[in-house]
Amino acid sequence: MKAPVTRREAIERIVELEEIVVGAQTKEELLLDYIDNICAIIYYQMPLKEQDLWLEDMINMGLYEVPEDGI
Repeated sequence: MKAPVTRREAIERIVELEEIVVGAQTKEELLLDYIDNICAIIYYQMPLKEQDLWLEDMINMGLYEVPEDGI
């Protein structure tokens, strides 16, 4: 990455980095929410159907990939 040369370029880069940070914080909050959900499912020993729905959501969002051998 090329270092900014002018003040304007530096400000533009700072804005760009701030947007990246906000996106990362949003994703972190979302992932923490998913962790909280699975913890509640386990803690309250919810039905297997609830676990299946949670896992289906994780698969659909691309956060989990089912192994090829199905295990």
